[in-house]
Amino acid sequence: MMNSQCFVEQTGTEELLERVGRYCAECFSEFVPGERIYYDMNDYRYLCGSCAETLSEKMDERCEIVEDEGGSLF
Repeated sequence: MMNSQCFVEQTGTEELLERVGRYCAECFSEFVPGERIYYDMNDYRYLCGSCAETLSEKMDERCEIVEDEGGSLF
């Protein structure tokens, strides 16, 4: 489930896409007019639904990315 505190969901109208860009800031897929796009309020960028969902799963309630405990080499 996507954290609505961290993202603003919008419909990618032709006018909006002309102003903000036509590509997801994470995977660089092209937005299609009418597609649901998500504004990442933490990093000030637009994401596709798939990238927003993936990022949301890594965030806590304060919209901060939580690192995995086992990610260190030491």
